[in-house]
Amino acid sequence: HVRFAKSSDFDPVSANPAYCLQRFVDGRPMSALFRRDAGETHLFGLTRQLIATDWLHAPPFGYAGNISHSDADLARNMTVHLQAYADFELRHGWGTDFMDLGTGMPWTIEINPRYTAGAEVLEFATGRAFLGPAGPPAPFHRVVGKGIYYAAAPLTFPASGPWDESLANCTDVWRRPDFADIPATGSVIAAGQPVLTLFAEAGTEADCEAELRRRAAELDTLLRVPLEEHK
Repeated sequence: HVRFAKSSDFDPVSANPAYCLQRFVDGRPMSALFRRDAGETHLFGLTRQLIATDWLHAPPFGYAGNISHSDADLARNMTVHLQAYADFELRHGWGTDFMDLGTGMPWTIEINPRYTAGAEVLEFATGRAFLGPAGPPAPFHRVVGKGIYYAAAPLTFPASGPWDESLANCTDVWRRPDFADIPATGSVIAAGQPVLTLFAEAGTEADCEAELRRRAAELDTLLRVPLEEHK
């Protein structure tokens, strides 16, 4: 239910006390994942976030996935920025969502003291388990991305589709699936709710995003998304 504030939200009489006002910061939404072991914190990796992504039918400000991101300068700046998080006494695995403003330093949006949604993207991209031995960022073998596909209209999930192979091989944890979080056959999913997760990999971020788009369009056809919902 995130939205832009209205003038009435600042009125002490009419403002809804359940709402929290937060400054809007325009930039590139990113996330970083860290590991802390033996008193040292290491950056595990960076991802670019997909937010309010229209071709995934995501809601305004809605999280819609991550794509692994390699940027040596930004990674170095994130390591320098770690001191800003010292007071939180974060341990083991944790992440932060931030905006890349192009200034060289991140603008922190939130801190997640847990295994994050972007962790699996980095694990598949590096071939290294996040909960494995700590160390500096591992190089990417490939760019890996995931997208959260939302229902553009109410739907009943079909019995079969392009996700069948992913289901058949789901016990192999290091085999990157094409689809995950797959609903049970016949599940009724309301408009605006997440349906499933789709994955892709490629040699570049642009190609990886293009493959995610292709798979999302394939789902649009299979799930009979109305033409007016296509972006």
